[in-house]
Amino acid sequence: NMCPEIKVKAITMRKDAYFQNLCMGKPPNEGTNMGDLATEAEILRQARPIVSEIKDVRILSVWSITTVVSVDKNATRRIPGLAKRIGMAVKAVQAGRIIKNLLIVDDDINIQDINEVLWAFTVKFQPLKDIHVIGPTTGVVLDPSELSLGLGAGYSSFAIYDCTEPIAPYDEPYKRGLALPAPEVMQQVTDKWNIYGFK
Repeated sequence: NMCPEIKVKAITMRKDAYFQNLCMGKPPNEGTNMGDLATEAEILRQARPIVSEIKDVRILSVWSITTVVSVDKNATRRIPGLAKRIGMAVKAVQAGRIIKNLLIVDDDINIQDINEVLWAFTVKFQPLKDIHVIGPTTGVVLDPSELSLGLGAGYSSFAIYDCTEPIAPYDEPYKRGLALPAPEVMQQVTDKWNIYGFK
């Protein structure tokens, strides 16, 4: 039954009792932050034996519904289709069952920095060729967009976003590297960040 009914006959409480509670709901909140950390560790533990090239996992939002995985960049250059293989492995393990959106990035992207993840998504992803959609598949009933309209078990679709650098010959635009300021200039700016009025 999706909507169980509970009949309360009595409520008792110890004198000077402690009430333990976690704030839940729309992230960020305590409950999802703690759950995300445990789920990230479990995805790594369960998926690495299947695809050893996985380097790290980070949940971006809502109990893993949107997640990012980093992969050994050298491996993606040696093994065509590795990002899709990783995506299928992560979705197949128990800890990854409710993932709906999975971004795969190279391991030179710091997935703990959302700006780096969005940068990879912006400049290394082409919707026409780098998205793989599978469905219907397992979802979670708490996702209001999922296909059962909340009337049954989670039922959704799954998308893999390949945000890794393409292999040759399509990697030519990336060979020029990033235009970054010298480290000493970046340090001077960082040292004066508060003076500039930024927090």
